[in-house]
Amino acid sequence: MFLDLYLFNFFHSLVGRWWFLDWIFIFLAQYSVYVFIVWVIIIFFRIKRKKERFYFFFLASLTAILSRGIITEFFRFVYPRERPFEVLSISPLLNHETSGSFPSGHAAFFFALAFAVFFFDRELSIDSKSGKWLFWIALAMGAARVVVGVHWPLDILGGLIIAFLSALFIKKILPKNLESQASVTY
Repeated sequence: MFLDLYLFNFFHSLVGRWWFLDWIFIFLAQYSVYVFIVWVIIIFFRIKRKKERFYFFFLASLTAILSRGIITEFFRFVYPRERPFEVLSISPLLNHETSGSFPSGHAAFFFALAFAVFFFDRELSIDSKSGKWLFWIALAMGAARVVVGVHWPLDILGGLIIAFLSALFIKKILPKNLESQASVTY
């Protein structure tokens, strides 16, 4: 936990130095979710074959539900960790409720979607970098949530690991009878 506190203090020390940097962190922590969701919706609607569209829908939605809705909530019930602004008496840049911190629900949800897109691309041999870009956006979002003071670094790492394992599990249990070449134009 010492490393977690050290990393949090390092990242959170960036707050309040420059207003535009604070604005960027707030945007990444709170509003980049809209960019992320729109990107995933565009991917969904650009898939031409109905079978592949259904596969993508189920891969993404089941991964997100398992990661965020089931596993994350289980951990929060078993281990109700306080948020940094509750423990350290700091003022976060975002208004946030005092619910459980570990693992990060945002990280679990958005990394789950990023991994689902990445696995979809790989399964169908699509030369798309959307999954990688979404991963980096989710990582920036998670780091920003640490900087603004609503999560510990291990919360984000926990969400990432849960999302990855959820995506692997859902990918394994979904039927694999897709054609080898997809007709996706994204």
